[in-house]
Amino acid sequence: MKIKTVTASDTRIALEEVRRVLGDEAIILHVQEKGDGRKKKKYVEVTAALDEDYEKNKRIADQLFTSPAQDPGGNASRINMLLGNPAREDRPKFRGGRENIISFSDSDSPAYSSSSELDDVRNQLESLTELLRNNGYPEFSSALMEIYAQLVGKGMEKSLAAMLMRSVERKLPPRSARNKKSIKKAVLVALETLLSEYQFANGQDQEERRIRALIGPTGVGKTTCIAKLSAIDTVYNDLKVGLISTDTYRIGAIEQLRTYANITKLALEVVYSPDEMAPAIDRLRDCEVIYIDTPGRSQRNTSALIELTKFLKHCPDLEIVLVLSLTSNLDNLQETVSSYSILPIRRLLFTKYDETNSAGSMLSVLQQCKCPVSFISTGQNVPEDIQSVDPKTMANLIMGVKHK
Repeated sequence: MKIKTVTASDTRIALEEVRRVLGDEAIILHVQEKGDGRKKKKYVEVTAALDEDYEKNKRIADQLFTSPAQDPGGNASRINMLLGNPAREDRPKFRGGRENIISFSDSDSPAYSSSSELDDVRNQLESLTELLRNNGYPEFSSALMEIYAQLVGKGMEKSLAAMLMRSVERKLPPRSARNKKSIKKAVLVALETLLSEYQFANGQDQEERRIRALIGPTGVGKTTCIAKLSAIDTVYNDLKVGLISTDTYRIGAIEQLRTYANITKLALEVVYSPDEMAPAIDRLRDCEVIYIDTPGRSQRNTSALIELTKFLKHCPDLEIVLVLSLTSNLDNLQETVSSYSILPIRRLLFTKYDETNSAGSMLSVLQQCKCPVSFISTGQNVPEDIQSVDPKTMANLIMGVKHK
């Protein structure tokens, strides 16, 4: 068994390094975001394990138990053959009608050698199982454990992943429980069933509000998402769209939105104080949809969040969308949801799906916030790299399966 710990600037890079060093059969044991106090930088630490003899031992077991030898005493020689050990020519033979009583030394006994090798394999598997258990992993068969580890590696909380796998384990027939494809298919179904308990806003919701404000921390991609959504409404839904920017703290943000507005011929209002919000909305009264771009605010800056509420309280028929980046770790995502909940959040929008391998965190956030998920941004291209979601689509995104 080989264990490797990798550190990198983000989870995606770390997992790529694990895959390069240990291969696709590696099992992710632990993923943790850490910080360097002196350099004030965050990094991700991923611990993974690889059973180097996994494929070999699996082949041995399959051949040994699916095609048993006719000779009851022949299993030892078959094991030696499968392990690649040379056949012993000096194996004692029986003569006549009576068996000779012959004692073998340890070095001469093929059965002992085979038993020793299998004991080594068993000990390695037990060590790996114990290691997983000590890291908070539940007890599953090797095939189920592999999928469970993948879910945890994708950012899903261990408790949710364990609950999901136990549900699958109860429903799968014994033969399918050893087949990874069957397990993955069952996990997708179970995940879709779990997600169907939550609401989804797929862009056709009749309760959509006329004014939509995108809020969230700095750098999550609010301005880019507004460009994508306004393009969809203008081109595909044939709606008249207006834009408002309150992000006057960053000149680049206003210029980015202004450039987009000029290209698409959309009206843009820049609001510098809460008192200017109502007049700006009135000037856009002919627009069927108005998108408001807000400044990024740290979830720990309570005074800034309160200041944001002063702008938005002047907006009638308002829909507040909390934008969250999937490159953030689960603790930060949950802290953001908790802090921003001082505002009446109606929907969630996840960004940077293409930059992470931790999409499983969406399930925990959805469980915490209990708001409909509207869209998931999957890249920088406007407007195509954003998609509405339903339980099936989200299950596929979490599992990294391309949705057909």
